[in-house]
Amino acid sequence: MPTVLSPPSRPVQRRLPAWVKPPSANLDPDDVEYLWKAGALTVPEEALRNEFLTCFIEWVYPWTPMVDLRNVLEAMSKEDGSTGQLSLLVVQAIMFAGAGFANLSMLQQAGFDTRKDAKRQLFRRVKVLWSFTFLVTKCLGLLLIEILTSLTASL
Repeated sequence: MPTVLSPPSRPVQRRLPAWVKPPSANLDPDDVEYLWKAGALTVPEEALRNEFLTCFIEWVYPWTPMVDLRNVLEAMSKEDGSTGQLSLLVVQAIMFAGAGFANLSMLQQAGFDTRKDAKRQLFRRVKVLWSFTFLVTKCLGLLLIEILTSLTASL
């Protein structure tokens, strides 16, 4: 069952896939609302997510193999989270990294005007999560800095 993330004052239920680690229960409801509005708690639909992941594996991972790809693929393989959970920050970083190589028509179908627009929006999600120090370890932080540094030059 997906984790429900909704401020108490909001009637609309928002959900993350079960394979994504939810934010800390200690996070202030206003902060959770801010993260939703910033899109940071939004994971792309499966088809676009798979496109980003495929592009990440083909174009980024060979040059910066800093995630355990097996764990990523296993976690994302089951919607119920039974094969593991991933940090939302890692998921958003992978989506951002893959967006630069994604099929433009898929990006446009998802509501992005251009590839640059997609990268800008996805980068913002990563940046917002990073600013909340969202489920970050030192190694993960180094990974994200490496990926983002190598990819932001074209923003």
